[in-house]
Amino acid sequence: MREILFRGKRTDNGEWVQGYPCRYGWTGKEKDYIIPDYASALYTVEIDPSTVGQYTGLTDMNDKKIFEGDIIQVKFEFPPCDPGIWYENYEVYFDDESHEWRVKRGSYTYSLWEYDQDCVVVGNVYDSPKLLSSHINYKAYQSVPLPESPKEANA
Repeated sequence: MREILFRGKRTDNGEWVQGYPCRYGWTGKEKDYIIPDYASALYTVEIDPSTVGQYTGLTDMNDKKIFEGDIIQVKFEFPPCDPGIWYENYEVYFDDESHEWRVKRGSYTYSLWEYDQDCVVVGNVYDSPKLLSSHINYKAYQSVPLPESPKEANA
């Protein structure tokens, strides 16, 4: 069975919390909350509704969960080219037309399934949107190295 999980940014301290979204309050004055996955319905955390993202069910090379709104970095290798290895960042989103998790960079979109084991989560669109605005740079992201294979990531 797949795991249903969401995350949102807390309004009181800006930290991320994972769990299950709910909305309650007086009619017209409802607020958005997440019930943390470690708590019961008696404990909730108020969150900014614009930051809520669903877990895709996939993990990156380091087994970190990939959520809607994350920015993933994909390593591409094509030895005949110079330099032969480069990195690109993509935003994760759910496409309502194709009913699948996709990634986008500018006007280019691809299925997330193509990259989930060949990527690393490097940020999200709420905390680090500049990661998407930079042009492809062959050496820009060396501070977040990708392992050569998933086996090296777990070593």
